Amino acid sequence: MVKASTEVNKVEKYIPGLSVEEVKNQYSLDTVYKLASNENPLPPPEDLVATLQSNLPKINRYPSYTHSVVQAASRYYQVDPSQVVLGNGSSELIDKLLQAHGEPGTAILTSETTFPLYTLCAQAHRLHVYQVPMADNLRINVREIMSILEKNDGTIRLIFISNPNNPTGSYITHTEMEELISVNKKVLFILDEAYWGYIRAKNFPDSIALMRKYPHLIILRSMSKVMGLAGVRAGVMLAHSSVVEVMKKVICPFNVNTLALYAMLYCFTSSSFQKYLEDSKQLAWKGLDYFYEELEKLGLAFYPSQGNFLLFSTPGNIFSSLLKKGLILRPVNESGLANHLRMSVGLEEENKKAIELIREVI
Repeated sequence: MVKASTEVNKVEKYIPGLSVEEVKNQYSLDTVYKLASNENPLPPPEDLVATLQSNLPKINRYPSYTHSVVQAASRYYQVDPSQVVLGNGSSELIDKLLQAHGEPGTAILTSETTFPLYTLCAQAHRLHVYQVPMADNLRINVREIMSILEKNDGTIRLIFISNPNNPTGSYITHTEMEELISVNKKVLFILDEAYWGYIRAKNFPDSIALMRKYPHLIILRSMSKVMGLAGVRAGVMLAHSSVVEVMKKVICPFNVNTLALYAMLYCFTSSSFQKYLEDSKQLAWKGLDYFYEELEKLGLAFYPSQGNFLLFSTPGNIFSSLLKKGLILRPVNESGLANHLRMSVGLEEENKKAIELIREVI
């Protein structure tokens, strides 16, 4: 048996949340509620489904609609087409950014309690990882990151910031973000805005305006959340054209499949899709407010969120007990957060059932 590289053997696997089918089979349940993966619980619009169905006969050919989608995305985000890269979800773009700009002996900087893929991908690419401890209330520690960057000798090449942060739901303000990216213009700041569509905060960064001003700022926009395309895998990177040109050297040919391209084109061009976005946003806001109220009644501490999920504390590890009752939440394994769960907003009946089951367990 040929051995894998030493570095890759050290990398922990990313373990996605359990599926509904797995839990049904394991515990012999008829009904399971999954509020673990921050998905949009609303089914896609009927005309999007019709678009995908009508293009199914084309899947025997390689994808050929990329140019049109790039043009549509540039109009949607109001950037030049030369500033757009399409990805097989944001996760592919994260990996390719590390491949393009990292090399052995260099490092990335990220936070302790954030999306784990930044660290896992960096380690797989043989890069060192600096994880900055969180500030109060599990906010990203802007001051500490700035302090580290002021002393950076060139080793740190990329900074990954999840904003709003997953799994905490906290966010960095516009003022904080601009102050941060002004500290060191020789590193790339990757601003992962997977949950941008759910923002309620008035002082959230205008990231595209900042990108126009600071060419070392890169924006990632997942289409798996508010846009509801988790199942076809679609994401967009917005960046200075020089960064895009480098990315084109490492992106695999035909990286976005045909159905994903048609789904992306629909999202960027359909006027009726705006209603789906608004309905999705309002559903998340209403669900979060419900969770806040009910968790407070239960005496469970939680962190207000700018995403479609929230992090809350539990009296001991209740994850398995909830699974047995048919509720899948997401455990948080970071240091100091063993008795915490992340709960996504679902449909109204799912949210109510989740609170009912949590009440039973505690």
